[in-house]
Amino acid sequence: MKNLKKYIVFIFPVILIFLSVLCLPLLPAQIPIQFRMNGEVTSTLSKYLAIWILPSIECLLIIRYKKNKKIFLYLFLLFLSCIQIAVILLSII
Repeated sequence: MKNLKKYIVFIFPVILIFLSVLCLPLLPAQIPIQFRMNGEVTSTLSKYLAIWILPSIECLLIIRYKKNKKIFLYLFLLFLSCIQIAVILLSII
């Protein structure tokens, strides 16, 4: 049971990867990642690269800070997960 508690934080990146792979056919070839104040797109990423960036960052953070089980890390991971879910949903619409 102790080993399971150590790896429960990896649920966020796994769910994101699963959701991203499911939505991959629906995503456009280029996903906007930066906008100007008037709504003009200034920067885009390939959909294949865009779906792996945030889960990879989350995994690196988990591995780096797994010794310090602080609530801030979990909240930050949840925040990154929400950002990626929002980007995926906005790209599909």
